[in-house]
Amino acid sequence: MNKNEVYTFLSNMYKDVLLDLNVNKVSQYFSPDYIQVTDGLQSNLNEFLNHLLTLKSIVKSLSQSPFYHFLYDEEEAATLRYDVNVEKKTGEKGKVEVIAIFTLINGKIIKCHELTHVIENKEEFRDIGKINTIVNPV
Repeated sequence: MNKNEVYTFLSNMYKDVLLDLNVNKVSQYFSPDYIQVTDGLQSNLNEFLNHLLTLKSIVKSLSQSPFYHFLYDEEEAATLRYDVNVEKKTGEKGKVEVIAIFTLINGKIIKCHELTHVIENKEEFRDIGKINTIVNPV
């Protein structure tokens, strides 16, 4: 894929999977061998799916800024920086800055290394990028 195709692919993935939390679209974007490392915590595809389901159980809405930075090295690796606004079902709101490095092979995401930094409401949202235990909202 060229730079524009990767940008479109990742933009669509963010909307479909990470903002809409549509787990049925995961296989469209992610390899079965997918590995993610978020803030030092490694997850496989099943654990990533569990993360999405957990978010779905606690989050009312997610929105994303445009990509502030988008770098693509033509070797199937893309680096992004953006913010995510989160509103939980309990009413708490927060903002998280994300830096993510994706590796793509054969049109699928095989790996993601991600660092998160909570900008707003630090205590409540410090683990939002790696939470994977389904919580029943109060």
